[in-house]
Amino acid sequence: MLNLLGCVTQPPIQEMSDARQSLNALVAEGYGESSEYSREIQIAEMLLDIAGDHIRLGNYDLAHQRAIEARNLLQRIHSEIH
Repeated sequence: MLNLLGCVTQPPIQEMSDARQSLNALVAEGYGESSEYSREIQIAEMLLDIAGDHIRLGNYDLAHQRAIEARNLLQRIHSEIH
């Protein structure tokens, strides 16, 4: 949800959920630790952690950006695999 100034006024709950679901699916399929995608998956996890930190601080714009980055990275990995 955006206000008139273009700032995100709510935490990116759906984006975080989408990214976590993608992450969990990839890990469940065995792509977590020792695969050609393990480094990118670690980056996505880091982005989600950073997004969570921004949510706790009320920086919803930054949280939204990091959550979208993580989601897009994980979706790209998923599409390459499948």
